[in-house]
Amino acid sequence: MSNLTEPTYKHYSIHALGYLQYLQRFPDYDQEPFMKRLRRCRPRTIGTFNWCGDPSPGNAYHFKHVPWKMVKADGRLKADFDQWNPLWEDKLIELNQACKAWDMHDNQILFMDRYNYHLFKPEWNVQGINGFFSPEAREVQKKYAVHCMELAREGRGYSKYKPYLTLCNEPGSRRVDVHRMGHVWAEWHRDIYDAVIPYTERQRITVNSSDFCEYAHADLIEPGRCAYWDHPTEPCTHIFGREGQKRDILIEGHGVSKLQSFIEKGFAGIGAWPAHVWSEDGAWENIANKRELFKALDFCIRTYLNMGKEFYFIGWMFNVEVDGKEDYADLSRIRWGRLKQFDRVMRRMG
Repeated sequence: MSNLTEPTYKHYSIHALGYLQYLQRFPDYDQEPFMKRLRRCRPRTIGTFNWCGDPSPGNAYHFKHVPWKMVKADGRLKADFDQWNPLWEDKLIELNQACKAWDMHDNQILFMDRYNYHLFKPEWNVQGINGFFSPEAREVQKKYAVHCMELAREGRGYSKYKPYLTLCNEPGSRRVDVHRMGHVWAEWHRDIYDAVIPYTERQRITVNSSDFCEYAHADLIEPGRCAYWDHPTEPCTHIFGREGQKRDILIEGHGVSKLQSFIEKGFAGIGAWPAHVWSEDGAWENIANKRELFKALDFCIRTYLNMGKEFYFIGWMFNVEVDGKEDYADLSRIRWGRLKQFDRVMRRMG
Protein backbone atom coordinates (compact mmCIF):
# COMPACT_ATOMS: atom_id res chain seq x y z
CA MET A 1 0.00 0.00 0.00
CA SER A 2 1.31 3.44 -0.92
CA ASN A 3 1.49 6.40 1.44
CA LEU A 4 -2.03 7.89 1.72
CA THR A 5 -1.05 11.50 2.29
CA GLU A 6 -4.09 13.18 0.69
CA PRO A 7 -7.44 12.81 2.45
CA THR A 8 -10.58 11.67 0.69
CA TYR A 9 -13.43 14.05 -0.08
CA LYS A 10 -16.45 13.70 2.18
CA HIS A 11 -18.70 14.80 -0.68
CA TYR A 12 -17.45 12.46 -3.40
CA SER A 13 -18.34 8.87 -4.21
CA ILE A 14 -17.59 6.69 -7.23
CA HIS A 15 -19.89 3.90 -8.41
CA ALA A 16 -18.36 0.54 -9.23
CA LEU A 17 -21.75 -1.10 -9.28
CA GLY A 18 -20.88 -4.66 -10.29
CA TYR A 19 -17.59 -4.86 -8.43
CA LEU A 20 -18.80 -7.14 -5.64
CA GLN A 21 -20.24 -9.56 -8.20
CA TYR A 22 -16.96 -9.42 -10.12
CA LEU A 23 -15.09 -10.45 -6.97
CA GLN A 24 -17.38 -13.47 -6.72
CA ARG A 25 -16.95 -14.39 -10.38
CA PHE A 26 -13.16 -14.16 -10.05
CA PRO A 27 -12.34 -15.09 -6.42
CA ASP A 28 -8.57 -14.76 -6.95
CA TYR A 29 -8.75 -11.18 -8.29
CA ASP A 30 -6.08 -8.93 -6.75
CA GLN A 31 -7.90 -5.81 -5.53
CA GLU A 32 -4.81 -3.72 -4.83
CA PRO A 33 -4.20 -2.25 -8.34
CA PHE A 34 -7.86 -1.23 -8.67
CA MET A 35 -8.04 0.25 -5.18
CA LYS A 36 -4.77 2.08 -5.66
CA ARG A 37 -5.94 3.67 -8.91
CA LEU A 38 -9.35 4.50 -7.48
CA ARG A 39 -7.84 6.10 -4.39
CA ARG A 40 -6.03 8.67 -6.54
CA CYS A 41 -9.43 10.18 -7.32
CA ARG A 42 -9.97 10.65 -3.57
CA PRO A 43 -13.58 9.44 -3.15
CA ARG A 44 -14.82 8.89 0.39
CA THR A 45 -16.97 5.94 -0.68
CA ILE A 46 -17.30 3.32 -3.42
CA GLY A 47 -20.88 2.55 -4.42
CA THR A 48 -21.48 -1.16 -5.05
CA PHE A 49 -24.64 -3.15 -5.67
CA ASN A 50 -24.77 -5.86 -3.03
CA TRP A 51 -26.69 -8.09 -5.43
CA CYS A 52 -28.66 -8.15 -8.62
CA GLY A 53 -30.68 -11.35 -8.87
CA ASP A 54 -32.02 -10.59 -12.34
CA PRO A 55 -32.18 -13.70 -14.58
CA SER A 56 -32.74 -11.69 -17.78
CA PRO A 57 -30.05 -12.07 -20.50
CA GLY A 58 -28.30 -8.79 -19.70
CA ASN A 59 -27.73 -9.67 -16.04
CA ALA A 60 -27.86 -13.45 -15.94
CA TYR A 61 -24.07 -13.75 -15.79
CA HIS A 62 -24.12 -12.74 -12.10
CA PHE A 63 -27.61 -14.02 -11.23
CA LYS A 64 -26.27 -16.59 -8.79
CA HIS A 65 -24.07 -14.09 -6.93
CA VAL A 66 -26.74 -13.12 -4.42
CA PRO A 67 -26.67 -13.05 -0.59
CA TRP A 68 -28.47 -16.39 -0.30
CA LYS A 69 -27.58 -19.88 -1.39
CA MET A 70 -29.00 -20.89 -4.75
CA VAL A 71 -30.23 -24.47 -4.51
CA LYS A 72 -31.78 -26.89 -6.97
CA ALA A 73 -35.55 -27.17 -6.48
CA ASP A 74 -38.27 -28.12 -8.93
CA GLY A 75 -35.65 -28.49 -11.65
CA ARG A 76 -34.22 -24.98 -11.39
CA LEU A 77 -32.02 -22.79 -9.20
CA LYS A 78 -33.87 -21.00 -6.43
CA ALA A 79 -32.80 -18.76 -3.57
CA ASP A 80 -33.07 -20.28 -0.11
CA PHE A 81 -33.67 -17.33 2.21
CA ASP A 82 -32.70 -19.46 5.22
CA GLN A 83 -29.10 -19.91 4.02
CA TRP A 84 -26.48 -17.23 3.35
CA ASN A 85 -24.18 -17.53 0.35
CA PRO A 86 -20.71 -17.99 1.94
CA LEU A 87 -18.87 -16.66 -1.13
CA TRP A 88 -20.96 -13.47 -1.07
CA GLU A 89 -20.22 -13.07 2.64
CA ASP A 90 -16.48 -13.61 2.16
CA LYS A 91 -16.19 -11.13 -0.71
CA LEU A 92 -18.22 -8.45 1.06
CA ILE A 93 -15.87 -8.78 4.02
CA GLU A 94 -12.81 -8.63 1.73
CA LEU A 95 -14.19 -5.56 -0.05
CA ASN A 96 -14.54 -3.76 3.27
CA GLN A 97 -11.05 -4.84 4.25
CA ALA A 98 -9.66 -3.39 1.01
CA CYS A 99 -11.59 -0.14 1.46
CA LYS A 100 -10.20 0.24 4.96
CA ALA A 101 -6.65 -0.39 3.73
CA TRP A 102 -7.01 2.43 1.20
CA ASP A 103 -8.82 4.85 3.51
CA MET A 104 -12.19 4.59 1.76
CA HIS A 105 -15.58 3.11 2.57
CA ASP A 106 -17.92 0.70 0.82
CA ASN A 107 -21.29 2.41 0.29
CA GLN A 108 -23.52 -0.65 0.13
CA ILE A 109 -26.43 -0.22 -2.27
CA LEU A 110 -28.71 -2.68 -0.52
CA PHE A 111 -31.60 -2.89 -2.94
CA MET A 112 -32.84 -2.04 -6.40
CA ASP A 113 -36.24 -3.63 -6.72
CA ARG A 114 -36.28 -3.62 -10.52
CA TYR A 115 -33.20 -5.85 -10.37
CA ASN A 116 -34.15 -7.66 -7.15
CA TYR A 117 -37.86 -8.42 -7.47
CA HIS A 118 -37.33 -11.66 -9.42
CA LEU A 119 -36.10 -13.57 -6.37
CA PHE A 120 -39.29 -12.63 -4.54
CA LYS A 121 -41.43 -14.49 -7.02
CA PRO A 122 -42.44 -17.99 -5.88
CA GLU A 123 -40.75 -19.61 -8.87
CA TRP A 124 -37.38 -18.17 -7.81
CA ASN A 125 -37.30 -18.84 -4.04
CA VAL A 126 -37.65 -21.99 -1.95
CA GLN A 127 -39.95 -20.34 0.58
CA GLY A 128 -42.54 -19.46 -2.07
CA ILE A 129 -42.56 -15.76 -1.14
CA ASN A 130 -44.59 -13.77 -3.64
CA GLY A 131 -43.89 -10.06 -4.04
CA PHE A 132 -40.94 -7.76 -3.33
CA PHE A 133 -43.06 -5.56 -1.06
CA SER A 134 -44.95 -8.41 0.64
CA PRO A 135 -44.77 -8.74 4.45
CA GLU A 136 -42.87 -12.03 4.11
CA ALA A 137 -40.31 -10.44 1.80
CA ARG A 138 -39.92 -7.50 4.18
CA GLU A 139 -38.80 -9.80 6.97
CA VAL A 140 -36.20 -11.41 4.70
CA GLN A 141 -35.01 -7.98 3.56
CA LYS A 142 -34.62 -6.59 7.07
CA LYS A 143 -32.62 -9.63 8.15
CA TYR A 144 -30.43 -9.25 5.05
CA ALA A 145 -29.87 -5.52 5.65
CA VAL A 146 -28.76 -6.14 9.22
CA HIS A 147 -26.42 -8.93 8.04
CA CYS A 148 -24.82 -6.47 5.60
CA MET A 149 -24.08 -4.13 8.51
CA GLU A 150 -22.54 -6.99 10.49
CA LEU A 151 -20.33 -8.08 7.60
CA ALA A 152 -19.12 -4.52 7.03
CA ARG A 153 -18.12 -4.30 10.68
CA GLU A 154 -16.32 -7.64 10.43
CA GLY A 155 -14.45 -6.43 7.35
CA ARG A 156 -13.40 -3.19 9.02
CA GLY A 157 -12.34 -5.10 12.15
CA TYR A 158 -14.29 -2.75 14.41
CA SER A 159 -17.47 -3.79 16.18
CA LYS A 160 -18.74 -0.22 16.41
CA TYR A 161 -18.03 0.77 12.81
CA LYS A 162 -20.93 2.67 11.21
CA PRO A 163 -21.37 1.52 7.59
CA TYR A 164 -22.40 3.68 4.64
CA LEU A 165 -25.46 2.48 2.74
CA THR A 166 -27.99 3.49 0.11
CA LEU A 167 -31.66 2.54 0.05
CA CYS A 168 -32.21 2.47 -3.67
CA ASN A 169 -35.53 1.68 -5.30
CA GLU A 170 -35.91 4.66 -7.65
CA PRO A 171 -39.66 5.08 -7.08
CA GLY A 172 -39.79 8.24 -9.15
CA SER A 173 -39.11 6.26 -12.30
CA ARG A 174 -42.15 4.00 -11.95
CA ARG A 175 -45.11 4.11 -14.32
CA VAL A 176 -47.57 2.87 -11.72
CA ASP A 177 -50.30 4.16 -9.44
CA VAL A 178 -47.97 6.63 -7.73
CA HIS A 179 -50.31 7.44 -4.86
CA ARG A 180 -51.06 3.85 -3.90
CA MET A 181 -47.48 2.69 -4.34
CA GLY A 182 -46.18 5.85 -2.69
CA HIS A 183 -47.53 4.70 0.65
CA VAL A 184 -45.90 1.29 0.09
CA TRP A 185 -42.56 2.91 -0.77
CA ALA A 186 -42.68 5.14 2.30
CA GLU A 187 -43.41 2.23 4.62
CA TRP A 188 -40.74 0.03 3.00
CA HIS A 189 -38.00 2.67 3.36
CA ARG A 190 -39.05 3.35 6.95
CA ASP A 191 -38.94 -0.34 7.93
CA ILE A 192 -35.52 -0.99 6.36
CA TYR A 193 -34.21 2.24 7.88
CA ASP A 194 -35.43 1.18 11.33
CA ALA A 195 -33.64 -2.15 10.92
CA VAL A 196 -30.23 -0.65 10.06
CA ILE A 197 -30.13 2.60 12.04
CA PRO A 198 -28.90 0.88 15.24
CA TYR A 199 -25.74 0.00 13.28
CA THR A 200 -25.01 3.33 11.62
CA GLU A 201 -26.07 7.01 11.60
CA ARG A 202 -28.46 9.07 9.50
CA GLN A 203 -25.68 11.00 7.78
CA ARG A 204 -24.31 7.74 6.36
CA ILE A 205 -27.64 6.70 4.83
CA THR A 206 -28.66 7.91 1.37
CA VAL A 207 -32.19 7.52 0.02
CA ASN A 208 -32.33 7.32 -3.77
CA SER A 209 -35.45 9.23 -4.72
CA SER A 210 -35.04 9.20 -8.51
CA ASP A 211 -36.57 12.39 -9.91
CA PHE A 212 -37.37 13.61 -6.40
CA CYS A 213 -40.23 11.29 -5.53
CA GLU A 214 -41.31 12.56 -2.11
CA TYR A 215 -42.64 9.20 -0.95
CA ALA A 216 -39.24 7.49 -0.72
CA HIS A 217 -38.21 9.56 2.30
CA ALA A 218 -41.66 10.69 3.52
CA ASP A 219 -41.50 8.64 6.73
CA LEU A 220 -37.84 9.53 7.39
CA ILE A 221 -38.33 13.27 7.94
CA GLU A 222 -40.58 15.61 9.89
CA PRO A 223 -44.36 15.05 9.71
CA GLY A 224 -46.04 16.21 6.52
CA ARG A 225 -49.16 15.75 4.47
CA CYS A 226 -49.52 13.25 1.66
CA ALA A 227 -49.05 14.83 -1.74
CA TYR A 228 -52.66 13.83 -2.53
CA TRP A 229 -54.07 15.79 0.43
CA ASP A 230 -56.05 18.15 -1.81
CA HIS A 231 -56.41 15.86 -4.80
CA PRO A 232 -59.72 16.55 -6.60
CA THR A 233 -60.73 12.89 -7.05
CA GLU A 234 -58.80 10.88 -4.45
CA PRO A 235 -57.93 13.15 -1.49
CA CYS A 236 -55.73 11.53 1.17
CA THR A 237 -55.48 12.77 4.77
CA HIS A 238 -52.50 10.58 5.71
CA ILE A 239 -49.68 12.27 7.63
CA PHE A 240 -46.21 10.90 6.92
CA GLY A 241 -43.06 11.36 8.97
CA ARG A 242 -42.18 11.29 12.64
CA GLU A 243 -41.72 13.97 15.27
CA GLY A 244 -38.14 14.93 16.02
CA GLN A 245 -36.77 13.96 12.59
CA LYS A 246 -35.23 16.55 10.30
CA ARG A 247 -34.21 16.67 6.67
CA ASP A 248 -30.69 15.67 7.56
CA ILE A 249 -30.87 12.37 5.70
CA LEU A 250 -29.21 12.44 2.28
CA ILE A 251 -31.45 12.41 -0.79
CA GLU A 252 -30.00 11.21 -4.08
CA GLY A 253 -31.31 12.26 -7.46
CA HIS A 254 -30.30 11.14 -10.91
CA GLY A 255 -29.14 13.55 -13.55
CA VAL A 256 -26.72 13.78 -16.43
CA SER A 257 -23.35 15.41 -16.68
CA LYS A 258 -24.24 18.16 -19.10
CA LEU A 259 -23.97 21.55 -17.41
CA GLN A 260 -27.44 22.65 -18.47
CA SER A 261 -29.01 19.48 -17.08
CA PHE A 262 -27.46 20.09 -13.68
CA ILE A 263 -28.83 23.61 -13.67
CA GLU A 264 -32.29 22.72 -14.89
CA LYS A 265 -32.84 19.57 -12.80
CA GLY A 266 -30.63 20.07 -9.78
CA PHE A 267 -32.24 23.15 -8.37
CA ALA A 268 -35.73 21.96 -9.19
CA GLY A 269 -35.50 19.33 -6.51
CA ILE A 270 -33.22 20.56 -3.76
CA GLY A 271 -35.96 22.50 -1.99
CA ALA A 272 -35.67 22.33 1.77
CA TRP A 273 -32.90 19.74 1.81
CA PRO A 274 -29.68 20.98 3.43
CA ALA A 275 -27.64 18.49 1.40
CA HIS A 276 -28.15 16.82 -1.94
CA VAL A 277 -26.48 13.88 -3.63
CA TRP A 278 -26.21 13.99 -7.41
CA SER A 279 -25.56 10.88 -9.45
CA GLU A 280 -24.52 11.56 -13.02
CA ASP A 281 -26.18 8.56 -14.65
CA GLY A 282 -29.37 9.05 -16.63
CA ALA A 283 -29.64 10.07 -20.26
CA TRP A 284 -26.56 8.30 -21.55
CA GLU A 285 -26.60 10.19 -24.84
CA ASN A 286 -25.88 13.38 -22.90
CA ILE A 287 -22.84 12.28 -20.92
CA ALA A 288 -20.44 15.18 -20.62
CA ASN A 289 -16.83 15.22 -21.64
CA LYS A 290 -14.16 16.16 -19.10
CA ARG A 291 -14.41 19.90 -19.76
CA GLU A 292 -18.21 19.97 -19.51
CA LEU A 293 -18.18 17.92 -16.34
CA PHE A 294 -15.59 20.22 -14.77
CA LYS A 295 -17.75 23.27 -15.54
CA ALA A 296 -20.85 21.58 -14.15
CA LEU A 297 -19.19 20.54 -10.92
CA ASP A 298 -17.51 23.91 -10.44
CA PHE A 299 -20.79 25.75 -10.95
CA CYS A 300 -22.88 23.47 -8.72
CA ILE A 301 -20.41 23.19 -5.86
CA ARG A 302 -19.93 26.95 -5.68
CA THR A 303 -23.63 27.68 -6.00
CA TYR A 304 -24.68 25.18 -3.35
CA LEU A 305 -22.06 26.51 -0.95
CA ASN A 306 -23.39 30.04 -1.46
CA MET A 307 -26.86 28.70 -0.62
CA GLY A 308 -25.52 27.27 2.63
CA LYS A 309 -26.14 23.73 1.37
CA GLU A 310 -23.92 20.74 0.71
CA PHE A 311 -23.36 19.24 -2.72
CA TYR A 312 -22.45 15.55 -2.94
CA PHE A 313 -21.48 13.98 -6.24
CA ILE A 314 -21.39 10.38 -7.47
CA GLY A 315 -19.13 9.70 -10.43
CA TRP A 316 -19.74 6.74 -12.71
CA MET A 317 -17.15 4.49 -14.27
CA PHE A 318 -17.21 4.34 -18.04
CA ASN A 319 -15.68 1.75 -20.36
CA VAL A 320 -15.70 -0.85 -17.61
CA GLU A 321 -17.80 -3.36 -19.57
CA VAL A 322 -16.49 -6.02 -21.94
CA ASP A 323 -19.07 -7.89 -24.01
CA GLY A 324 -21.82 -6.53 -21.77
CA LYS A 325 -20.18 -7.65 -18.54
CA GLU A 326 -18.34 -5.53 -15.99
CA ASP A 327 -14.65 -6.38 -16.15
CA TYR A 328 -11.99 -4.90 -13.88
CA ALA A 329 -9.04 -6.81 -15.33
CA ASP A 330 -7.79 -4.07 -17.68
CA LEU A 331 -7.89 -0.82 -15.70
CA SER A 332 -6.51 1.22 -18.60
CA ARG A 333 -9.92 1.11 -20.31
CA ILE A 334 -11.64 3.11 -17.55
CA ARG A 335 -12.04 6.83 -18.18
CA TRP A 336 -10.14 7.97 -15.10
CA GLY A 337 -9.90 11.56 -16.34
CA ARG A 338 -13.60 12.10 -15.73
CA LEU A 339 -13.33 10.65 -12.24
CA LYS A 340 -10.58 13.15 -11.39
CA GLN A 341 -12.74 16.18 -12.18
CA PHE A 342 -14.18 16.49 -8.69
CA ASP A 343 -10.64 16.54 -7.33
CA ARG A 344 -9.65 19.23 -9.85
CA VAL A 345 -12.54 21.46 -8.82
CA MET A 346 -11.82 21.09 -5.13
CA ARG A 347 -8.12 21.82 -5.61
CA ARG A 348 -8.94 24.98 -7.56
CA MET A 349 -11.25 26.13 -4.80
CA GLY A 350 -8.46 25.62 -2.29
